[in-house]
Amino acid sequence: NMAFMETSALEKTNINRAFVWCCASKQMMPNASATAPSNVEDLIILSVRAALHIAVRETVHEVGSAGGFNDNPARHIKIPDALGHVMDNVKPLPGVGDTVNGFERKVNNAAEAAAGSCAHIFSNSLGQLDFLDAEAILDGADDAATNIFRERRGGELLAKFAPIVREKMGELGVVSVFETITDAFASIPLIGKKVEFDLYDYVCNKAFEGFFSVLAEFEGKVRNTPAMRQNNQVLQEVFGSKKK
Repeated sequence: NMAFMETSALEKTNINRAFVWCCASKQMMPNASATAPSNVEDLIILSVRAALHIAVRETVHEVGSAGGFNDNPARHIKIPDALGHVMDNVKPLPGVGDTVNGFERKVNNAAEAAAGSCAHIFSNSLGQLDFLDAEAILDGADDAATNIFRERRGGELLAKFAPIVREKMGELGVVSVFETITDAFASIPLIGKKVEFDLYDYVCNKAFEGFFSVLAEFEGKVRNTPAMRQNNQVLQEVFGSKKK
């Protein structure tokens, strides 16, 4: 039931223009080895970037929808072990138990909301990425481009993604609920104390990991699933011609 999203009209125009120009150059100058490889390299770079643009859109749709994190065991964000004793001790307290029970869902809802709001960050960064040795990426593993993307842009992306996560955690009540829980724990006689845990950092990193794991999956689908390339001539030609 997944809705595959098309490459934008501008992207298709630019990519198809490069494809036609490349093919024409090879036909007119079949022996011009100094020119043709350069054109082919440009074509591959455009194809890899287009594939990742599609993968980013599909990832945002997948993990940014309701249940994108909460309902998927592979990327569901659990309450960290470091907070286990805190949760266990405040659950029996009057008025706090229900808050604890709903806390994990709120965390995942915040991750979903953040992922659904970050398409522009990933797309803009992708547009600025230089793919060196594009042929190696094309011939590499199904997640080769995703790995390069994260390796070269991961720090920048995480820095821009974190404020969105923080904002959604505030909007959806994650922060206020966490404060209620930690205040309740601190008030418990004998064992109570201030909780030192960076919830922002934890949720942000888990959401970021989840996003990239799904992005890698969708890159593989673009590479291997003709239906995901059916509206893009270049992707069909470049990835469709690869023998698996």
